[in-house]
Amino acid sequence: MRASLPAVRALALLLGFYLITVGALAAIVGLDIGLTAASNHQGGPALVETWGVSLVLAYPLVRGLLVGLSGSRTRRSGVRVRPGDQPRLWQRVERTAQAMGVRPPAEIWLVDHPQAAVSQDSRLLGLVPGRRRMVLGLPLLHGLTASELDAVVAHELGHFAHGDTRLSALTTRNRAGLQQVLSRYSSEDGGPGQWLNGVFAGYARFCLRSSQATARRQELAADAAAARFAGPDALIGALRATVTMPRAHHGYLIGFRDIGRELGLAPQADQVYPGFQAFLQTDSWRQERDRLTDDPPRERQSPYDSHPPMAERIERLRQLPARDASAADPTPAHTLLDRPTETCAMVVASRPGAADQREVDWDTLAAAAGRAELDRETAGLRDAARAILRRRPDQLPALLDAVDEGRWKEIADWMPREGMSRTVSSDAGRSMTESAAADALYSWALTTLVDQDRGRWLLNWDQGHHLDLDPGLDATLGPALDTALDPGARDTTPLRRLLRLDQQVSP
Repeated sequence: MRASLPAVRALALLLGFYLITVGALAAIVGLDIGLTAASNHQGGPALVETWGVSLVLAYPLVRGLLVGLSGSRTRRSGVRVRPGDQPRLWQRVERTAQAMGVRPPAEIWLVDHPQAAVSQDSRLLGLVPGRRRMVLGLPLLHGLTASELDAVVAHELGHFAHGDTRLSALTTRNRAGLQQVLSRYSSEDGGPGQWLNGVFAGYARFCLRSSQATARRQELAADAAAARFAGPDALIGALRATVTMPRAHHGYLIGFRDIGRELGLAPQADQVYPGFQAFLQTDSWRQERDRLTDDPPRERQSPYDSHPPMAERIERLRQLPARDASAADPTPAHTLLDRPTETCAMVVASRPGAADQREVDWDTLAAAAGRAELDRETAGLRDAARAILRRRPDQLPALLDAVDEGRWKEIADWMPREGMSRTVSSDAGRSMTESAAADALYSWALTTLVDQDRGRWLLNWDQGHHLDLDPGLDATLGPALDTALDPGARDTTPLRRLLRLDQQVSP
């Protein structure tokens, strides 16, 4: 009886969505019929407009109803690996499934984001179980030991053991229908659309509240099952990795892999995960990982979150009997993959949009991203120089000529104000803009040095991509720039000489 209650609840919530949707459609149709009858069949522009508005309102409801009936059909990302492709990974999963007393998944998918999950197809509203799938994220595998991977797999298979996934089709259909409706009705536009948004948003909150207690019990039961198989310490380590590895992966994307995304560039697929592994070995990331482990960030949980707070889960696991530490397998989980470089490259290449990016080596990527960074930093000053100097060319010697003529403040004042400089007083804003112009001139000088092959962009796993200047340049560039912009000196000669512009004459 207790096991059937979630099924009854899931079915009732889905039927509730259907009833609300059909009721809203019936209300729209009834209103239109009433307005048509009231107009004495005279028609006219007002009636056409009324029916047009009704169609706009009804369309999201019909879409949501169809999605709710058929379920969300999204393209599966990642790479499916068969037993012949990854025998050691499959053997480990099958061994865990046998120990848990459940059927192993029929499919294992490797994906390019930190995730571990299971799903199950079903027929007859979840009464007949179908194919089981397991999803494992490569970033997570690079942060787990083999024992911790066992704990993760055991936790996910624990959902199969308790039948948690058999009802996922009902829940998914309900969620997909609600999302379809809510995504098309604005809560701020006013009118019937806002009212419908409020109705469906309220029902969505009711669905989440109704299923939260059951979902949290399922997570704790899966934790207990995983701890019995792999040991509490292994699961605690895996849970901590679910906090640290998304942080690591996000930092790696921002600082390394995606630095050329706006340029249509990406690192070579077979170098992405070797690069991630190198990033994980840096002192900066290890210190950040230790900080996150010793002092976890305060968890911001939605009141509708299906997972209990991480601290509660770890505290429950600590109360369980510990397992002999010598039984733990410290082997890095990603080494269980056969042909790891080739496998990871296939997963990277399967990302949506990956085919639209040109693959380059890390040095080329760093150079392109660095040049684009300097171009962004100098864009405002270049625009100002073109506007003030008019027909004079957009070249650094021409700008330095203007500095010698005492026109620096005029050029700097033309630059657009950004950030805080837009909210402060005029004098303070002008001072901040002049400082930004000086920074832009510094970046322009760096661009010149790079063009002269006296500086080059390098990639360091600790520092990211950075500019390495020839010896002595870094120490002398700043003073030369200060001399050029000093109101009491206004001497651009040292800067021209440093940049080898003293022999150039601007037209």
